[in-house]
Amino acid sequence: MNAHIPNETVDNARQQSPSKEAPSEPAPPSNGGLLAWLNVLGSFILYFNTCGISNAFGAYQIYYESGNPFTASPSDIFWIGSIAAFMLLFVGIFVGPTFDCGYLRTLLLFGSFMVAFGHMMLSLCDEFWQVLLAQGFVVGIGTGCLFVPFVAIIPQYFSTNMGAAMGVAASGSALIGVIYPIVLYRLIEEIGFPWTVRVIGFIALGTLLIPLSIIRLRVKPPKARVIVDTTAFTDWATCPEHITDDSLAFYLVPIFNAAPVFGRTIRNKLADIAGLFNLLVPAAFISGILTLCMVAIHSKAAIIVMEVLSGFMNGALIGLPPVCLAMLTKHKSRLGARMGMGYANIAFGVLISGPSGGSILRNAGDELMTAIDFSVKISGHKHFEAIVADEIGGGNGLAAFPSSAYYDIPVVDGDLMGRAYPTIEHGTPYVYGHPIVPCAVADGKGNAAVVMQAESHRRIETMLRSQCVDLGNKVAVAATPLTGDVIKKCAIPNTVSQAWYIGRAIHQARKSKKNIIQAIVIRTTPGKVLYTGKIIHVQRDVSRGYTVGQCTIAPLRNDEKEVLSQSDIIEETRNLVVPFQNEFLYTGYADPANPEGELDIICTVPDLISILGTDGEAIESPELRYGLKVSVIAMAAHTLWTGDERGLRIGGPAGFDLDMPWKKLGEYQKPRSVVEEFNR
Repeated sequence: MNAHIPNETVDNARQQSPSKEAPSEPAPPSNGGLLAWLNVLGSFILYFNTCGISNAFGAYQIYYESGNPFTASPSDIFWIGSIAAFMLLFVGIFVGPTFDCGYLRTLLLFGSFMVAFGHMMLSLCDEFWQVLLAQGFVVGIGTGCLFVPFVAIIPQYFSTNMGAAMGVAASGSALIGVIYPIVLYRLIEEIGFPWTVRVIGFIALGTLLIPLSIIRLRVKPPKARVIVDTTAFTDWATCPEHITDDSLAFYLVPIFNAAPVFGRTIRNKLADIAGLFNLLVPAAFISGILTLCMVAIHSKAAIIVMEVLSGFMNGALIGLPPVCLAMLTKHKSRLGARMGMGYANIAFGVLISGPSGGSILRNAGDELMTAIDFSVKISGHKHFEAIVADEIGGGNGLAAFPSSAYYDIPVVDGDLMGRAYPTIEHGTPYVYGHPIVPCAVADGKGNAAVVMQAESHRRIETMLRSQCVDLGNKVAVAATPLTGDVIKKCAIPNTVSQAWYIGRAIHQARKSKKNIIQAIVIRTTPGKVLYTGKIIHVQRDVSRGYTVGQCTIAPLRNDEKEVLSQSDIIEETRNLVVPFQNEFLYTGYADPANPEGELDIICTVPDLISILGTDGEAIESPELRYGLKVSVIAMAAHTLWTGDERGLRIGGPAGFDLDMPWKKLGEYQKPRSVVEEFNR
């Protein structure tokens, strides 16, 4: 038999019996007033120096990839930022209970010290592990100690206007995401990296003195707290009240087109009206949709729009969760522990998401074999005897080897360009009249297309490029099979051997700590060092299926020359301009005082122009970035390109619609074959 007990009886019984679960509640928050808004100001600055510092890591990533103050791969460098973001969130599981115990000032003091100390130590680092320790762990732990106080202090002073107050505070990270990168870019040029980092450390320390002075606890801790608050999983009574609010959230979605900085304030204010969860759920859904929409971006305008929209929605996923956690926490003395628990849950996702992203983008790996199979089948051949790369430059030179292993046939020691060129018509057999079609293009995901006929080689290229863009710019192309006689007459000989010798020279130079650039230019491939400097500007467009643009390289300052051997440095006061269309087309000196003036051309295609990093690795046009310290080298082209008008018409400046003559670099020298060394 069910008995009905009046609510008044239950309430009276709860008031008369002691409760082990709930401490006594303080007076309701004021939802305004000088003290409340001073705490919002303090929280704004804490966010400024927690998530803001983490969000600004991209500027450091660009600088570190330039080879300063250490040499490491981009994926290794990314771990520094990932670990810093991980520590920001994960230490909250320990900081939250500490906050609940009333040690707010201790957390602020320790966190401020760690942030400033980490930056000062970062200014002294010159090895990867040192930067990882200083910026990843020390600064990360410091920001973690400051993050929970930011998200936990505002609910003590606001209830009805909590979303708006949290939105104002959260806009601090967007502001610093603009300021710190600009400081880094501008001051590195003037005072160098060490003092730039110290300046950022002083900015952080100076601004953190403000929350140290004005942030105060309103809710005093009634008793010791635990690290994991299990009542967070049993407070079901709060769910119906907050999740089933009537909402206008779906009618407010168009407002999300506002700028991210202002969006956080507007959005959180709307959440106070429409309901927190009613706004958070569509924000998460739209963020997922925007992520999927990125695959359709092919223009600068689309990228800018996507940045604004993604930034706005990302702000919702950062600014609203702490307000939701606060609303779900009846007893605010437990709020710190619950904030720490909530953010620690996502720390591991933050840690692995960036480094693992690159592997997700990889194709299945069989796109070239699929294209070869289609090309051979359409051509009417039943088998073939060898694989030859269309170009030795970039990753395409290596593509012949997995295909060789797959078909169990040899690789020809040569290629069809002697370098890299952006179009298929630049293959030397095609320059001299041999057919390209039928040729096939495949993406390794079950999609393939065949070009059977076209009015010109250039038309074949445009047809293949349109398929390339349609298939996501990750494809392989196989032209029609050629006879051994054609390969013998028209291929550039011994380029696979040449690539092997260059790789060995770089490896030996690194191992013996000798000059890498000289090892490449003098010992293996006769060439010339044209310039040494630092990239100061990159203009790039990928909308037409190519990477088109130009980079400007400036001379090194005296303090920057330490990273390069003196024998690598070419003393030149003018800038060097290097236009590119996938590959580098020509180089010319430009007067810094008159950057739009006429260039002094020093080298052009078909001679090979290559840009090398301080580690000796070639930097391709999509990888050019501001701040990279580089050497520009050049090598003379094979006589198939320079000894016949047909070669210069296709592979020289005229082939790229450039109104300039070929600028001869020197005499071509045939590379030696590995057979000479290993088959004696």
